[in-house]
Amino acid sequence: MYKQSFFMVILALLLVGIISSGSRLVAAIPGLNGLPSSYDPKVNIEQAASTSNVPLLVEFYTDECHTCQIVTPWVHQLQDKYRNQLTFVMINLDDPQQNAIANIFAVQYVPAIFVFDAKHMVKAQVDTSAYASKKDLDKAIELTMHQVELQAQSKDKGA
Repeated sequence: MYKQSFFMVILALLLVGIISSGSRLVAAIPGLNGLPSSYDPKVNIEQAASTSNVPLLVEFYTDECHTCQIVTPWVHQLQDKYRNQLTFVMINLDDPQQNAIANIFAVQYVPAIFVFDAKHMVKAQVDTSAYASKKDLDKAIELTMHQVELQAQSKDKGA
């Protein structure tokens, strides 16, 4: 409970700062310097969080991770299916400047895939058992999107 609350406070402060102050906050926090780190090299997580009207699918990976090398192409293939429902962002943890964002998401292993709704400040991690096949990953992404949607609706009702 405490860990989740801490995460939400830090992420809220980070995203509110990014949205309200543009790149000033990005320059002030190591690892959030606007380096391209996404499926579209022109998009980074800060831009995606502040401009996307749909939740983000954030994949954390490393170049040496064998499972990442298997899962990442599946995510790329699923990008067309979810084009209007998710904005896809990739974070390479081989780049030490990306560690701050990994810490915010509490990444403990790679690959790690999250669905994150910046507007409602809710996130959910895609179940790692989904990494067995592209079909399983697709189902897990849909389930995780639904979980995030329910959390967002709950927050809207509570507000």
